[in-house]
Amino acid sequence: MAPSSPPTCPATSSTASTDAPSTLAAEDGIPFVERTVDLTELYIADEVFVSGTSAGAAPVTEVDGRLIADGRPGPISQALRKRHAAALRTDELHGWVTNLAEPSV
Repeated sequence: MAPSSPPTCPATSSTASTDAPSTLAAEDGIPFVERTVDLTELYIADEVFVSGTSAGAAPVTEVDGRLIADGRPGPISQALRKRHAAALRTDELHGWVTNLAEPSV
């Protein structure tokens, strides 16, 4: 099954945090779907990750005390975490980084 993410709510603007997982997955040829995800799907998932401004793309190994798969981050979660962290440090391709040390034009 393709990685899935709940859709962004209308009050939330598109940001690096919301766009990064789907953008980076697409660049790696990984299908990614925005749809409502039921809690029971997390219990039986092969991998789970969350993304956010502070967390980046963080693998989840347990939900409600239940191990996800074997309890270790999966390969897709690990790859997205590394790519997301790298993109937010020195991103020239996506425009997700604004250097605050230099005045904007």
